[in-house]
Amino acid sequence: MHTVLIKDLDGKTKEFKLEDNEVIYDGLSRQGYELPHGCLSGSCGSCKVLVCEGVENLGQAKTVESDTLKHVEQNYENLYGKEVFKGYPLRLSCRARVKGDVTLELLKLA
Repeated sequence: MHTVLIKDLDGKTKEFKLEDNEVIYDGLSRQGYELPHGCLSGSCGSCKVLVCEGVENLGQAKTVESDTLKHVEQNYENLYGKEVFKGYPLRLSCRARVKGDVTLELLKLA
């Protein structure tokens, strides 16, 4: 089991235990915590999260996730500047699989 900490939009940090290789969105949803989402197939980018710690503990992003993240990052940078990411990488919770402990944060901007 791996620990996933997530700082929600209210600034509260919640802790969850996920199985090895479990998709973040699925693991949190299974425990009653619904992340923002849209398509749940990696195409819309609605389930984006900042990876504050443990990026090395996530499985590698596949093509669909990588392509979507490029577009999301470009749109956010154009609207808000790079500082919106606080220096952290983005991942999609509906695609990212846990391989170890991670700390995530939701983006407050739409």
